[in-house]
Amino acid sequence: SLREAPRQVIARWIIITLKMGKDDFAGALPFLREIVEIQTDPKRGEKVELGFDATIPMQEVFFRLGLCCERTGAFGAAADAYFEGLRQNVDYRDMLERYINCVDQHNDAAASVRQLQTLCATTGETGPVLNCMARCHLKLHDVVAAQQLLDRCRELNVEDDDTAGHLIECSLLEGNEVRA
Repeated sequence: SLREAPRQVIARWIIITLKMGKDDFAGALPFLREIVEIQTDPKRGEKVELGFDATIPMQEVFFRLGLCCERTGAFGAAADAYFEGLRQNVDYRDMLERYINCVDQHNDAAASVRQLQTLCATTGETGPVLNCMARCHLKLHDVVAAQQLLDRCRELNVEDDDTAGHLIECSLLEGNEVRA
């Protein structure tokens, strides 16, 4: 199929699904990168190779790209892929959780703060993203910045376990006693 229509997306997606199903995450990576290239090409569709081809939602492409990078130990590349997916859909909770996991593994909290600031600037502030940014600031031992973000969460009426846990961590890092 790819010999007949080399820029076909659906055949690549099927290959990716099969490779991931066989735990061949490294083998799926080139096909995922090709889909990103094909689907972001502004000249896509000028030359018709097929009567019909799929367009895979980019958030799903970046999610799988992140998964494959993560499974091959490339946590920085996985975080970047998840970030791109979050730019497509900031409310994709599984993507945000995977992103956080990669930040924890990759240990580049400063770069993550910059990415998350960009995300907030383009998509708006959400509780989960602010919490993730606060978590990164805590990794950097910047309690003041974390506290400011958590205060912003409270202003947005985000009163969840993540916010509460990070607030407790801020208090502990400042040397305050925490009472149940």
